Amino acid sequence: MIPAFAIVGYKKTGKTTLIENLIRELSFRGYRVGTVKHDGHEFECDHPHTDTWRMRQAGASVVVIASRSKWVLQDFQGSPSLENILTHIKGVDLVLVEGWKHSELPKIVLLHPKEDIFKNEALVNVRAIAAPNDLVHLAPPGIQRYDRDDIRGLADCIIQAIHPA
Repeated sequence: MIPAFAIVGYKKTGKTTLIENLIRELSFRGYRVGTVKHDGHEFECDHPHTDTWRMRQAGASVVVIASRSKWVLQDFQGSPSLENILTHIKGVDLVLVEGWKHSELPKIVLLHPKEDIFKNEALVNVRAIAAPNDLVHLAPPGIQRYDRDDIRGLADCIIQAIHPA
């Protein structure tokens, strides 16, 4: 399976922005990067009356739409596990996962100034925290601390986790 690394934190901590920056940095270093994003709001990528929408309305359990340059698989057979989702990703060197804070994946935790994620959540396999400099003191002892803007350092942390020496 392709190595995966999670970026987790509460809302508005900068997860997507950090992932965008990490994709740029890792791509610059020659890595092909895939992403998976957890959505707690039941997103909809089909629109009423399109062909794929009509196929789903007719009862299809899985709908795929494909063009020459991309494809999307929609599986309506229950809540997918992260492990199952990751098996569908091919052709990349690593996958950055936004969310799934309770997964076993190695992870970077983004801190929020008003909510202490370490007091509220049972997180495992935390490799580092990323936060504005004034919040890094909130990290538990023994966890690497990075400024949220230290993209090179955070990319190094990910590479070390997926390719241990």
